[in-house]
Amino acid sequence: MAAVDDDAGSWLEIASLGRLRGLRGEIFAVGSQLPEWYTALAAVRIRLAGGSWFGSQPEGAAADVKIAEARLYSGRLALRFEGIETAEAARPLVNGTVFLNRAARPPAPDGEIWLSDLVGCRVEEVRTGREVGRVTGWQDFAGPAVTLEVTPDHGGQPVLVPYVRAICIEVDLAARRIRIDPPEGLLELNAVRAAVEGGRDAEKPPAPEGPAGADLIANGLAEAGRDEENLAEEGAAEQE
Repeated sequence: MAAVDDDAGSWLEIASLGRLRGLRGEIFAVGSQLPEWYTALAAVRIRLAGGSWFGSQPEGAAADVKIAEARLYSGRLALRFEGIETAEAARPLVNGTVFLNRAARPPAPDGEIWLSDLVGCRVEEVRTGREVGRVTGWQDFAGPAVTLEVTPDHGGQPVLVPYVRAICIEVDLAARRIRIDPPEGLLELNAVRAAVEGGRDAEKPPAPEGPAGADLIANGLAEAGRDEENLAEEGAAEQE
C-alpha cells in the first residue's frame, strides 16, 4: 500500500501497469478484478515508475484520471485512460502503479472483504486467548490463499498466518479482531523462522511499512483462502 498525500491510508494500489499494447494507448496491467470493475471507477491516480505522480505539478496534487477502457487481450488485462489515445502518450505510464481512493471503493460482494480492512486487526489464538499480534500486511504468492503478516506488539519479525477458514475461524471487522485456530506447530515454526531471518537481516536496512503488494480487492475467506483467479499478468508488448 502507498499513499498519494499525507493521509497514508487513503489510497490503495489496485493494478500494476506493464508494457504498451498496440498503438491506441493501451497498457498491459496486472490486477485481480474483471475489466468492467475498472471502468466503473470514477477516478484513479497513477504513480509513475520514477516515483512521481502522473499529471502533478510542483507543489501540486496528482491528477485524477478515468479508466476509459479495460479488456482482456489474449488473457491479459489491458487498460486505457481517458485523454491518452496513442502509444507515445501512454509511454510515460509504463511500469507505473494505479491507485484508488479508499473512500471510492465499491462495496465488497456479499461474503467477501477488502484485505486492507484487515490491517490493524488484533489476532487472538482461540484456544488460549493469547494475542499473537496485529495484522500489518499480507503476502500473495499467486496460490489459492493469501498469507497475513501478524506483527507482535513487542515488535520483531511478523508471524505468517494463512488466511483460510480452517485457521482464521472468526473475522470481526467491527471489533477489529481475528480469532485463529492454528495447527500444532505453526506459531512455533514462525518463531524459528523469525530467529533465523532476524540474524540474517541484522545488517540490512529496515523494510518499508505497509502491506506487501497490491490491495487484493474483495477477497473472501473461502475454504482454500482466496479462490478467485488473477485475471491478468504483464506480457510482452504487442502491436496491432
